Amino acid sequence: GAGGGKRAAGGIGTFFAGHKKQLLILLVLLAVAAAGGAAYFLLSGRMADTPHETITADEGLTVKVLEQPDHYTEEGDVRIRLKAPETIQSVTVNGENVVIEQGRTVEFSYHATGGTLDIMAVSTDQVRNAKVVLAYVDSQPPIVTITEKEGKIELNAEDAESGVAGIYIGDTSGLSDIPQFKAYSAPLEKDPEKEITYYAEDLAGNTTTPAVVALTPARSIAFEQEQYGLFPGVEERITLVTTPANAFVNNLRLESENPKVVQIEGDMKIKGLTEGDTKITATADGVSGVSASVSVSGERKVKISAIGDCTLGTDVNFSQNTSFDAYEALYGDSYFFEKVKGILSADDSTFANLEGTLTTSDQRAQKTYAFKGDPSYTKILQEGSIDVVNLANNHSRDYGEESLTDTQNALEEADIEWCEGDHIAYRDLNGVLTAYIGIYSLENGLDKLPQVKSTVQEAKKNGADLILVEFHWGAELVAQVDDFQKELAHTAVDEGANLVLGSHAHVLQGIEKYNGAYIVYGLGNFCFGGNSNPTSYDTMIWQQTFTFTSEGLEQNDDIAIIPCQVSGDLSSNNYQPVPVSGDAAANIMQTIDNLSAEFGQSYSAYMVDGTLWTES
Repeated sequence: GAGGGKRAAGGIGTFFAGHKKQLLILLVLLAVAAAGGAAYFLLSGRMADTPHETITADEGLTVKVLEQPDHYTEEGDVRIRLKAPETIQSVTVNGENVVIEQGRTVEFSYHATGGTLDIMAVSTDQVRNAKVVLAYVDSQPPIVTITEKEGKIELNAEDAESGVAGIYIGDTSGLSDIPQFKAYSAPLEKDPEKEITYYAEDLAGNTTTPAVVALTPARSIAFEQEQYGLFPGVEERITLVTTPANAFVNNLRLESENPKVVQIEGDMKIKGLTEGDTKITATADGVSGVSASVSVSGERKVKISAIGDCTLGTDVNFSQNTSFDAYEALYGDSYFFEKVKGILSADDSTFANLEGTLTTSDQRAQKTYAFKGDPSYTKILQEGSIDVVNLANNHSRDYGEESLTDTQNALEEADIEWCEGDHIAYRDLNGVLTAYIGIYSLENGLDKLPQVKSTVQEAKKNGADLILVEFHWGAELVAQVDDFQKELAHTAVDEGANLVLGSHAHVLQGIEKYNGAYIVYGLGNFCFGGNSNPTSYDTMIWQQTFTFTSEGLEQNDDIAIIPCQVSGDLSSNNYQPVPVSGDAAANIMQTIDNLSAEFGQSYSAYMVDGTLWTES
């Protein structure tokens, strides 16, 4: 499908992400403690002078801070008194309701997780607002910059609130993989062969994310994502990728084109303030500046299309006169998905099962059917607006292990993501990190339960907001769903999958809604070069729109089933899927309803006439 910036799959980048960050932070704390960090952390929590908060309030509203932390801290309890001319009926702090006893004077307690409190007091006469900036609550870490001066590397940290306690650097040059940290005290010599880990801490105890940097300057920088999506009031860490990998960025500067929409925070974070679109720019000495777009919205929508078995090629033992390859030679790459491209290009991502190999190898496996197409056939997928494919199936090695590698390489060169087993594909779609998982379970059945659990858990650990799992399962030409299919699908949903898809049967199977997630047990064939006259010509496009808010994924039934046939010619396969309407569409929907009856569910109401998109 169209839309969505690709998640970088290359180098490590400048900053840690996901679970690696938590592990390194733990190692940092252990290393500091081992080096006598107790005295250091005592300094971080030192007693302060009498606190002096800053208060601004609308006319008629008096605000007094009765209690607040008396030393620098990341968070703390406060007690506040408000006075107004008329009865105060309700109070919110940073958007949260607080408990009060109504009156002209009210007092309440609040646990502050940041230094600024935005207070709204609703009285019987009007709404009044106030802002309190606490003296010693600081939730933001320092900002670290690296600069090159006189041939040496300097680390600097700034903290506008509590102040900087120190910068700490470590390396793993000894026998241990745990960095040995010490206080940074002098510029470092450039050394392209050496890497250090560094972090900074402020007097409130906030630490920057530990970062690994090579002691050589970057020749170029790039944002890991071309676009970011934020909810108002929510922070997100951004990552810069350098060439060479992990090189230091000389005097990095981040800027928001519209600070009213997106604010630059410390430690490589951006924060959405109000709805709108803007850009963030990274500049540094010695490299070209780069930009990324940022959209701040109260909700994000992602439309996914799923299609069934796609075999782009043929078996060398088939008649070549009517083969997929013959049609490609005659009509070109754009022919095959021409009738459905209008549908698939209107989504954010299209997920297909690629059943076969893209290879020039002639080492055919000794099996009944073995499929291959030329590696250039990735252009067919591109023309069809297909951006992710599943390779976990029984034809991905039809020309040996080498043919799977050839297929993967061809897809990567075409910028098409692929998933298979433990290899999870990721795409960033409108700011929603989407994971694609493929599981092959024909022979092993329930033996794949551990892999289902581990891959879904891995996707969640890596920050995926939306998880799609495709199984290659069941028996060929059998429309009924096996019990093991149900157990695998239910397990995937229970672990956190948001949509489960199925392939391999070459016929449609039923659909089940389980624990809020849809399971499409069998999508049938789609663009299928594996048979010049398939048993069933019926197929469909499954579309689902997922809506995310700051609270997470909304539960809805925003689905569409677009009835199709695998060929516009029902006497033989012309390998060009077409949407259908009228009786043909009604018959397909009736088949789906009959197969879904065992789940007590019906889907005819979700049919969409795909012929409206057909390009002539």
